[in-house]
Amino acid sequence: MAGTILAEISKDEHERAKRLSQQKWQTDWDNNMIVATEKAEAKGIAKGIAKGIAKGKREGEAKGKAEANIKIAKKLKKTGTMSNTQIAELTELSITEIEKL
Repeated sequence: MAGTILAEISKDEHERAKRLSQQKWQTDWDNNMIVATEKAEAKGIAKGIAKGIAKGKREGEAKGKAEANIKIAKKLKKTGTMSNTQIAELTELSITEIEKL
């Protein structure tokens, strides 16, 4: 009878250890997934910010170039030495835009 009880206790301990091992594995898996998700989110946010900055920079550069071309066109038009067509070719502005200056 003692042998049966000992076998039963050993079996329960083995099952308990197996269950604890599975729980540990699941907890580790869950934690690794949380960390991976947080890293991916941080990377995505950083990438989005970088794209936004780059887009803003491109837009700012384009706006600055357009403003510079308008200033140049105004100066060229003021001198009266070039036609609107020539000014348009140099500044990449349309003839309509130059006529409005």
